Amino acid sequence: MPTYGKNAGVKLIGTLDYVTGKVYCEEHEKYDAKVFLGFLKGILSRYPEGKIIMILDNARIHHAKLVQPFLINYL
Repeated sequence: MPTYGKNAGVKLIGTLDYVTGKVYCEEHEKYDAKVFLGFLKGILSRYPEGKIIMILDNARIHHAKLVQPFLINYL
């Protein structure tokens, strides 16, 4: 059944390991600071040596109050 004007969507967030070529991707119904923080924690567990480069836009969730303490500890 068509959903005119209401396209079902999915939110994807992921990384590319440029050394191995492996892609890690998460799918979510919504994308907010809580999801982003969980993603960051997951990335740190995948790369415990901490050699990570991330390119982010200036979306509010990328510098939300919820995320700030985490960023301060790992920058």
